[in-house]
Amino acid sequence: MTADRRDLSNLTAPTPRAAGLTLPPRRTAPAAPLRAPDIEPDSEPEAVEAVVAAPVRESTERPKPRKAKSPVPGGRKRPYPVYLPGPLADRLKEAAGVTSYAEWVLTAYRRVHTRLADVFGPPPAADDSGLPPRPRSPRRHVEKPTAIQLRLTEQEIDVLERKRAELGGPSKSEFITAVVELQLDGP
Repeated sequence: MTADRRDLSNLTAPTPRAAGLTLPPRRTAPAAPLRAPDIEPDSEPEAVEAVVAAPVRESTERPKPRKAKSPVPGGRKRPYPVYLPGPLADRLKEAAGVTSYAEWVLTAYRRVHTRLADVFGPPPAADDSGLPPRPRSPRRHVEKPTAIQLRLTEQEIDVLERKRAELGGPSKSEFITAVVELQLDGP
């Protein structure tokens, strides 16, 4: 009676990934030899073309696509969001014209980067108590801020971030606002 019992110990084990799947049949030469066509005795025999088996690709892997090199020397651009006061954003839009905001702001930064220290003053120093300086008070807006996206490369972002840190760490929005105001209002 024990001979009729099946082994069910492997019943709950996961099945192999390809269980139940079969490979497509391979293309090979026909199993039966080619038959010569029926030839009438009065006519000449015609040439019969032989069927040649086409080779089958063994691998079905597709080649991995290559990553295109970025045409920008600094690498890929990524968003750098900032908030400008509404009227200033309108003035920026008018001044930029067909130029992108990022290009306009970078050109303005090149022109005014030496005057930014006058706007923000020296970074706050620690007092004699040894406590770190208090952060700047947040900007208060009378008008509603407008969000703009600057598309900058990593190198451009690094330059702006180093200058922000040098000036005592104003927010990105406060920093870009100062750059735009200096460019629009300055000589």
